[in-house]
Amino acid sequence: MDINIIEDTIDELEQDATSFENCEKLANLYICRENYLKRFSQSLDTSEHTYKHSELQDILPAYCKYVEVKRRYQQFEVVDKMLIYAMQDLCKEIVDFVSDIYHNTETEAERALIVEMITNMRSAI
Repeated sequence: MDINIIEDTIDELEQDATSFENCEKLANLYICRENYLKRFSQSLDTSEHTYKHSELQDILPAYCKYVEVKRRYQQFEVVDKMLIYAMQDLCKEIVDFVSDIYHNTETEAERALIVEMITNMRSAI
C-alpha cells in the first residue's frame, strides 16, 4: 500500500463522526502505517551493517505529524501555536539527522559536501 493513501484515509476517518466502524478502520490503518514505517526503516539495511539509528526513525514520524497538524490548522481545527510546535519538532529532527550524518563522515570531502548542502539550503530560502 501507498503510505500517502494510508495517511489520507486516516485523516478523513479522523474527521468523520466517531463510530465503531470508523474506529475499526482506523485501528487497521494505524497498524498498516506502523508496519510500513518499520519496513521502511528496515529497508535501509546495508550489507555491512544495519542502520537503525533513532534519528532516521524519528524524522519521518515528525514530518507526518507536521503535515497532519498543518492540515488541521488550514481547516481551523488547531491554533497556530500547535503548528509552530510541530515545525519545531520537525526542524529539530532534521538538524539531528544532518548532524548525525556529518559526525559519521570519514573524509573531508564528505564533510565539504554536507557544508555545501547547508549553504545551498540557506540560499534557497
